[in-house]
Amino acid sequence: MINKPLMSLLMEGMQYVDEAEHLEKSAVEPREEIQDGERSDSTQEEESTIHEFDTNRQDSNDQLKKGDTNMAKVEESLGKLKDIDGFLAVGVFTPNGEMASEVNVSNMKLAEIGSMANDVLLKAQKATDVMNVGRGNVVHIEAPKAHVFARCLNENTDFSKTESGKAHIHVVMLLAKDANLAMGKIKLESITQEVASAFR
Repeated sequence: MINKPLMSLLMEGMQYVDEAEHLEKSAVEPREEIQDGERSDSTQEEESTIHEFDTNRQDSNDQLKKGDTNMAKVEESLGKLKDIDGFLAVGVFTPNGEMASEVNVSNMKLAEIGSMANDVLLKAQKATDVMNVGRGNVVHIEAPKAHVFARCLNENTDFSKTESGKAHIHVVMLLAKDANLAMGKIKLESITQEVASAFR
């Protein structure tokens, strides 16, 4: 039993047809561009987040490229020490004893040697302060199989601290027992100054 007039039923049916057609059109038609003034807060936030992500990613890529370039220059500088008669290895270390770069033509474990040489260097620096003779910056160990040089370059006035924008590196060089020590010392000094620019 239907208790509605025929016209009312026809109108309701037409309304359903119109709604169905409208849904089909909105699914097929391309989305209209939203004017700048009409953008929702969430849309603006999404765009801002995407832009920030892209900017940060570009900055990170630039830093990585710069870091790669710097390390390539460091290795190139260290490679100049290979001209010394009796050269074995050289490495640049952080003040904590972690190796940043190396040139090694021997089978010596430079990372381990450098870490131990780093400890000797720090103790020597503390000792020279206690002796009141000024801060020492080079340790030369003469051993039966090799000479070990550990050179500290810290542009901060306090040898135990590192300051942003100022280089603080330790360079450890190994030379053979019969190496040209005078040339080794001269070149170690110049290369240390050269390498420092990559760590500022």
